[in-house]
Amino acid sequence: MGRGQIVQKLVECCLRMNAQQRELIKILNAAVLPNVQTDIKDIVNKLLYLEHNITENKKYSMCGAIILQKLLFFNVDYTQYIIDSFMKLESDQLVVMAVDPVGSKVLDAFLDCGITVERKHQFIKKLKGRFPDIGVDKCGSFVMERIYKLSDLSLREMICEELAKEEPRLFSTPAGRYVLLICHINVFKKKKDQWASSQATTDKKRKLFQDILEDDGASTTSTKQQQQQPLKKQKNIYQHSNKDENEDEDEDKVPVKVKKEKIGSDDMNDQSNQDADMDDIDMIFNSKSKSSKSTTNSSQNFSIGKNNSKNNNEKKKFNKKK
Repeated sequence: MGRGQIVQKLVECCLRMNAQQRELIKILNAAVLPNVQTDIKDIVNKLLYLEHNITENKKYSMCGAIILQKLLFFNVDYTQYIIDSFMKLESDQLVVMAVDPVGSKVLDAFLDCGITVERKHQFIKKLKGRFPDIGVDKCGSFVMERIYKLSDLSLREMICEELAKEEPRLFSTPAGRYVLLICHINVFKKKKDQWASSQATTDKKRKLFQDILEDDGASTTSTKQQQQQPLKKQKNIYQHSNKDENEDEDEDKVPVKVKKEKIGSDDMNDQSNQDADMDDIDMIFNSKSKSSKSTTNSSQNFSIGKNNSKNNNEKKKFNKKK
């Protein structure tokens, strides 16, 4: 049990890092298959019954199933023999796998892996006549949902015809009722044309939605690539930007000096003009002060003259009285 989990972790690591996948598959085949050339077609059963003998115990190995699921998402060039092994399984084996809690996950991974749609349709055709057996089971109902979504209109019509014939049996279980609801068996039985048109419109909407998601994924990957640029390039970019900034600063400094020189010359001219104006003001002030002094002196002399004349008159009057 412990060794299987080690192999499981190795497979998960190779898938996550996208490295050493081919080498790991070679080592795994040599460990699991006694004779690689003859037993390679039976790789699915060898991994599903990794820790048990097929004849003694029919339970699937959880560890082997997880390894098989991860291997399906390896590079298709390395896992083509696993896909061929799935395609060679019989319908009885596929039904047992679909209704098993562990095996249904493996089938779900196979239908979700990167193989072509044509091969998936070939795989679905192998289950012809067994769809009601799968749809009745709880685990099988989820497999039926995935099969129905992947099918084209002709395959869906084949599936619905089989389910319509077994409608009472499917209706007796919750899982069967879920499958009848997904496939719109009521509409299929009553109005087949309306069912076909509704299926076509849903397919168109699903394709449009997938295209939108793919476009969003491409844009996110492009942005991630742009963000994950080498540090050297980023340093060069920063250096160039710093050079440009220094050049801009030098260019800005030159006109500032010229402006300062101009401002200094203007200040000198203004100061000389102000000095000349002050000289003129001083001369005017001095002339006014001189005139004011002369006027004050004349007024004082005039007042003194008046006082003297008054005194003389008073003296004359006094002498007359005498």
